[in-house]
This record gives sequence, C-alpha cells and structure tokens, in this order.
Amino acid sequence: MNNSTTIEHNPTDPKFDHGRLEPSSDHDKDVVFTNYRDYCRPGTADLMRVVGLDKVYHRADGDYMFYRDDAGTEQAVLDFLGGYGASLFGHNNPHLVDAAVRFFQESRPFNAQASCRGAAAKLAAKLNSMLRGRFGGDWVTTFASTGTEAVEAALKHALLEKQVHIDQLIGQIEEQLTLLRRRLTTGQCRIGAATFREMDPGFAASIGLKSDSLASEDIVAFLSGEITKLRSIRPTFASLKNSFHGKTLGSVQLTYNQDYRQGVNQQGPENVFVDPGCPAELIALVENCRVDIWYPASSAGELLLTKSQVSTLAGLFIEPIQGEGGIHEVPQEFLQVSLELARSDGFPIIADEIQCGMGRTGTFLHSEQLALEPDYILLGKSLGGGLAKISALVVKKTRYQDLFSRIHTSTFAEDDFSASIAFEALKLLDNSDLLYANCRNHGSLILDGLRSIQRKYPGVIDAVRGTGLMIGIQFAAAKDSSAMVLRILSESGLLGYVIAGYLLNERNIRVAPTLSSHGTIRVEPSAFISRNDIQIFLRAFERLCEIIFKCNSYELIKYIIDKPKTSLEEEIFSYRKEASAVLTARRADRRVAFIGHFILPDHLSLWDSSFEQMSVPDREVFVRRVYRYLGPNPYDSQLIQSETGEWIEFHFIGLCLTSAIIFEHMQTRDLAPVTSLIDEAVRIAIDKGCSHIGFGGYSSIVTANCTSIVTDKIGLTSGNSFTVAMGLDAMEKAASEKGIILEDATVAVLGATGNIGSIYSKIVAERANKLVLVGRNEKLQLLERLAGDIYFEALQAHDSGCVTAMSHKLYNTAAFRDYPVESLKLGASARREFFAAVQSELGDASPITVTGDLNGLKEADCIVAASNSPQPLIKPEHLKNGPVIIADIATPSDTDPSVEEVRSDVMVIQGGLVAIPNSPNLTVPGVPLENGTLYACMSETLLLGLETNKGSFSCGRISKDQVKEISAVAKIHGFRLAAFKMGRSY
Repeated sequence: MNNSTTIEHNPTDPKFDHGRLEPSSDHDKDVVFTNYRDYCRPGTADLMRVVGLDKVYHRADGDYMFYRDDAGTEQAVLDFLGGYGASLFGHNNPHLVDAAVRFFQESRPFNAQASCRGAAAKLAAKLNSMLRGRFGGDWVTTFASTGTEAVEAALKHALLEKQVHIDQLIGQIEEQLTLLRRRLTTGQCRIGAATFREMDPGFAASIGLKSDSLASEDIVAFLSGEITKLRSIRPTFASLKNSFHGKTLGSVQLTYNQDYRQGVNQQGPENVFVDPGCPAELIALVENCRVDIWYPASSAGELLLTKSQVSTLAGLFIEPIQGEGGIHEVPQEFLQVSLELARSDGFPIIADEIQCGMGRTGTFLHSEQLALEPDYILLGKSLGGGLAKISALVVKKTRYQDLFSRIHTSTFAEDDFSASIAFEALKLLDNSDLLYANCRNHGSLILDGLRSIQRKYPGVIDAVRGTGLMIGIQFAAAKDSSAMVLRILSESGLLGYVIAGYLLNERNIRVAPTLSSHGTIRVEPSAFISRNDIQIFLRAFERLCEIIFKCNSYELIKYIIDKPKTSLEEEIFSYRKEASAVLTARRADRRVAFIGHFILPDHLSLWDSSFEQMSVPDREVFVRRVYRYLGPNPYDSQLIQSETGEWIEFHFIGLCLTSAIIFEHMQTRDLAPVTSLIDEAVRIAIDKGCSHIGFGGYSSIVTANCTSIVTDKIGLTSGNSFTVAMGLDAMEKAASEKGIILEDATVAVLGATGNIGSIYSKIVAERANKLVLVGRNEKLQLLERLAGDIYFEALQAHDSGCVTAMSHKLYNTAAFRDYPVESLKLGASARREFFAAVQSELGDASPITVTGDLNGLKEADCIVAASNSPQPLIKPEHLKNGPVIIADIATPSDTDPSVEEVRSDVMVIQGGLVAIPNSPNLTVPGVPLENGTLYACMSETLLLGLETNKGSFSCGRISKDQVKEISAVAKIHGFRLAAFKMGRSY
C-alpha cells in the first residue's frame, strides 16, 4: 500500500455535520437502547453494547452513516457493510429518493389490493425483459417483502409444481388401469410372458407376480399399489452445506447453520444438504430420490408392464456465492453436474441471488458468470434500492403454475411504492454499464489491497474471497496465538464481532461478520464507493491486521473499556511470541482437565501480557463487561511425567471470571451465568477424553464441592483433600522454622465451617494445645457443632488408646460424666450441648473456643486462613505479637498485603503449592504460580488421573482418611510441597 497517499474524511462536505445536540440526547440514546433491549432484542442488544455496535444512527448519505457520540457530536461512519448487501446504490440515492418523493407527491395509493397493480406490472415486465435477454424465454414474477418470504414462495411453488406432476401421473395410470380392466374382462388383452419382459424376474417374483400363476386381479392390485406409492411420496429439497436462505420455518430448513434450526428441525419441508465441493453427493442424492413406477401398456393384445422413474426431489437451492456462509463461490463443476441432473430428472434449479444479484458482483446475476441457467431466481436486498422492502420469486413461464397466483397472496406484496423504487433501481442497472464496471473495478481494488495485507501479515488472514463488491475476509482461528484474548474471542465465536467493533469505534468504519461464519468479515460497500474511501478502509484494515499479528490484544479491545482512540501513526508494540514446539513424539493415554478462573483482576496480565498496558481497575471492568459472552477457553495441553514413569496430559480450561464476580453471583443467588460456563467446561473435558476434571477456586464453591454436577462420564474432584494435606505440610515446616511447637501452640482456623476449614480443624486438633474456630456471626451454631464433632472424635480416639492433650482434658471434666461417648454418638445436638457444657465448665481453659470476631485471631500462634471471601480479611491489628504463622490457602488470599509490609514477626505461607515432578517449565496462563508448580487442587486432579482405579474424589465433605489417602498417592508419584512462603503475587 502507498502510505504517502493523503486519506481523510472531507470536513467541508455538507454531509459531515459536526454540530452538537442538546444534553437530552444522551438520555434519549439510553432510552433507545433500553427499549431495544427490553422489547426488541433481549440478550442480543446487550452483546451489541459489549462489542460496541450499539450505535443509534440518525441519518445516512451515500457511503456514510451518522450517529451522535456521548458528547453529542455527530460522527461520520464509512459504511462497508452496506445493509448486508442491500445498499448497492448507497444510502438515500438521490435518483431513488426523487422517485420516492414523486410517489407521495402524486398521492399514489399504497393499498390497492384486488386490482391490477400498475407499478408491479411494470416492474415484472422489466424483470422479464432483463431475464429474457440473458436466459431466453418468458418469466413470471411473484413479489414479496423480504428475502426469506421469496424463499418461502419458491418452496411453495416448487411443491405445487411437483404435486401437479405427480397428480398428472396418477391420472394417467388410473385412466390406463380403467382401460386395462375393461380389456382384460372382454378378452381384448391377455397376460403372457411378454408382460414381464421389462421387469427383472427376481423383482417380479419378490412382489408376487409370476406369469405361470397370475390372475388379472393380481395385476390390477399391483398397479393400484403403484398409485398409492405415488400418493405417499414426500417431496425433498436439496441445498448446499454453508447455505443461508432465511430463518422462517420453511426457509430455515434450507439454512445449513444448525443454530438457526434449533427447535424447528424437520418442522417444515424435508431438506438434504450436499457439499458443493463434492458433486458425487448430489449424484447420490438424485439417485436415491428416484422412485420406480410401473404402469400398463399393450402390444398386439398382450399386456406390457413398463417402468418409469419419478423424482421426489422438488428443487435444488443454490446461492451462486454463499454469502452468510462465508462468501464462497459454488464450484463450476458442481453447477454443471446440477444442470445435467436437473434436466434429466425434471427438478428445478432455484438460484438464490438475493445477496449476490442486482449487479453486486459485476453482472446483473452472478449466475451469468458461472453459466448457470436457473429455473427459479430469487431477488431481494438491493432490489428495493436501499429504500423499500421488496423481494421477488421469478419463475420460467414454462414451469409456472397458474394456480399459484391464486393460492399465494400477501397484503403488502405488489405495493406501488416498493415496485416503483425497484423499477427505478433496475433502470439504474440496465441503462448504463457504469454501475457494473464500478462493482468489478472497485472490487478488484479492494481484493488486491486485502491480499497485499494478507501477505504482509502472514497467519492473520486465512483467505480473501469474493467477486466484485461481495467480499469475505476469513481470519485465521487464533488457537495457536500467544495472545490469550484472541484465542478466547476466536473460540467463543466473537472475534468477528470484536473486529467489527474495533473498526467502528477506533476507525469509524462499519463492517460485520457473516452470520454462519463468525470469523469471516463481509465487505459489501455501495457501487459508488470512492477510491479515497477504499484507501481509508484498507489503511484501517492494515492497522487491524498489524495489531492481531503483533498479538496486542489490548489495542484491539481497549474500546470496550472506553479508552481513547489510537492514531494510525502511533507505534503498535509487539507481544508476539513464536509458538512453542508441540510435543508430538509422545501422547499420554491418560488425560485430565482442570477448571480455573482469575483469582484477581491483576492476574489478567499473566494471561495476556498486552494487558500490562491496562490498569488493574480497567482489567476488572473488562472482565465484567465480557464474561457472559466468553465461553471456557481450553489452553494448550501439557505433558507431565510421574516419578513412576507414567505420563499424563493436563488440560487447563479457563473461565474469564474473577473470584469477586462469582462471589457476587453467589450472594444474589443468580448462579446460572456461572454454572452454565462450568457445565460447558465439563463437556469440553469429556469431549477431550479426560478421565477426571478438577474444580478450582470458586468453581468448586459454586458447585457445592462438585455435588451439583450431574454426570457419569468423568470423575470429579474439588481437590480439597490434597489442599489440606499440603497445607498441613507447609504449616509444620513453617512452625519448625519459627520455633513454634504445635503441641504447645494455639491454632486458629478462619473459615472453619467451610469444607477445607473444617477438616483442617479436625486434623490440627489432634496436635494443637488449643483451637480457635473463627467464622461469621451468623454461623456460630455451625462452629459450635464443629467443635462438638472435634470433641467427639478426640474422645473416640482416646478410647482407642490414642490419648491427646485435648482428650485428656475432656475426660477430666464433669461435662463428660453427663455426656459420655455413647451419649455423643446420638448426634450433632448432643455434641453441641457437650461443647457448651465444656465451655461453661472450663471457660478460657477450654480446648476449643468459637467466635465470629476476627480479633479472636489474636490468641493464635498459627492461623489457617480458608475463607471464601473475595477480599482480604486479616489485617495487622488482628494478630498477636510474633512469631505468628499464617497458612493462607484461600484464593484470593485472606491476608491483606499490609501484614507483611508492617509485621516482620509474621510469616505468611501459601500452603497449597505443589512441585510437579519432571516439569520445570510447566505454566498455567493467568495463574500466579512459579514455573513447575501447581495448586494442590490442580495436583489432586493429576494424581487421580494417574491412579486408574480412582473415580470421583473430594466431592462434598472431605474426610481425614481421604487426606491421608491422597498424601500416600502423592508420595508414589513424586508430588511434593513447593516453596511455601507467600510471594507478592497474591
């Protein structure tokens, strides 16, 4: 591209009105959005706002559309979307606007049903003239309002045509059968060997017809059955893979994208999709649609049975260029085979030129360029000149069924306004070659420019396709990109929409992805697009490709968080990393997956390094705006080898959520947005053949430690058992380092009623001198019940010979005489009463105290922090004079950063970290871990995968036995505690 060319919008042009609206316009814009979201497009409007396509356009002129920004300033947008191909003549084309004004000035009727419609007659005659000059013969037009209505009309006419043909055959056979009965009765016709000369003997025998034992009534019954066979035929249509023909009940059956057929599959006409790249599929379909029908004839007084074939195929729909499927031209070979089969079997070829017709590709119909001679032609979009809603089904007169004109009508079809505008649009096309030449020449200029950009930035664009001004740019799937945002946008089908949002918000250029190929951007400007505007578009597109090539996700998405535009002259910093070599020499037979999410917004820069350009609050804003629309993101799998020599494949499936967002959903009980993402992640893991899937952070909490997941196709784990095991290891090592003897220490557990906190409490109670259970005030009863359970287990152990300081102290209380072990076996109520009695008797000397006050931590030498709070809870003022150990296993951390900043006598350890054997380069994007380490919950998932006999584990409430069991498994495979001191990453 020539970068020296001056490319700019002309501010002196009257269409660029930079005036300001009154302040009320901001309110009006919000009202428009709210009403549109609530009463027109629930769900879709919110997505449009997220990707920045929620503009309210108030006027349009030529190739520009205009909206007011938040400051009330009018913004001019260069329109390369062109109304999905409907704006071939530009917005408000002066010639067509004049025709519209004349219509109203002349007080022409809009509603004139049950009359001869002059404008419709004139338009139909014009279409007939144009098509006769191209394909010969005469053509009959049925008008409608939209493209999908034209498709419906084609379906209905083709079915009628097929039914008329079948009825004619039935009538002929019935007539011949009547004559046959008469001749057989009078002896004018006899049954002999010649009767079956055209019929295979084996087939004749299979249907009970044998010349040596045949009666006349057998022949009559057989032929009557042939009539019944004809009457039972269900016609079939064929359309192409990647096709799009509309979304109404009938037309959507022809549309390949299954998403649009959800809930209505096979509710309309039967349809079969064939691959346009494989003519053999069509040949096989046509063959399968042939039905043998036998009918009577006679020769020299002897009955003959003659075979004919009837096709059940009622029509073949073809888009010469598949628009919504990604701008694909149908191969010439397929079209040639289609023509030959249609002529031999009698079914019509129905050319859907709704998007590619009307001159957009450089000829009136694209079929002309492909030597395709259709029987039906569908027109729409640009037929209305960008001003009127009108479409047309045009049928060869030799095939047209007169009955159709009576049984197919519409209140608003054939209206004078739409027909008048369409007639003027056809005149613009037919009276000059300029428009066709513009489409060809400007299209070539755009295609050449795009292909030059494609070569400059390899790997960004897979293909540039199209003809004339119907162009598709297919972006490469970003599954191997080092930019994780690009990956997740691509995997979620949103990359095309974000590209459109970027071009609109950063460059004031309007495009959109195709409906069934979200990674393909359509380019369909008007035939009058200027060369200067083409250069504006190409320069902006080059900038976009440079951003994607350099993996600078921030530059692509910053408009979503309302950051200022970047000028085209500013340098784009590159975050591109060459893809690491894929390990293909070895593939593990065992696979596991783990569901994770961002612990804190800060960690987004660990996920996508370009986010370092974004402040932490902005990262939170980004996640909040997009998380409902981004599906689970499977990262690259990593191979891990146990110390036993066994290999396992580890898949991390990331959710674009933070702990705080999930916590808020839990607080409001609006869990569906979160659980739907988790369910999808589980499906992904099953599809990858994983034996187990682990739930980390809040994905475990929100599923009640996996218990709300219903599946028998994969093992589940919360990872809590190994988390406890590693936390205990870390606490022991830290205590040893600080000179704290656990048997003499007071240990506090924050979040003690939780699944992890409760089991920590029970295990620590076996050694600690005193236990402080800390929770929320509203959970004090649960804390007391836990304390009673711990007392009960201590007394049971004492009876088994395992005497601890706690059990010894309990045995010497008067409370124990009132509540012996046998009494405590009765349940939680008795144990809670026992705890209260001990508390009353021993006071401050009680082995366990419970509190809802964080100041209760001041008693503790060691603290286990295991709450599910999204914010830090432990502050310096909550702690005694040191040494103090905080084993913080919460994610996000329960410990405020100020603790380490001002309290040198406090050691904060992160006890849930595990060193993975033989994996020094192991990393998980977005997770604040040193290379070669994983959280214990992740590690438990790997351990279960390595143990082939393990099913679901650590689901629901975990037990001390499970902690011991997984610890033993970890030692076998070489999974050990990693460095346990808390780093600044928390």
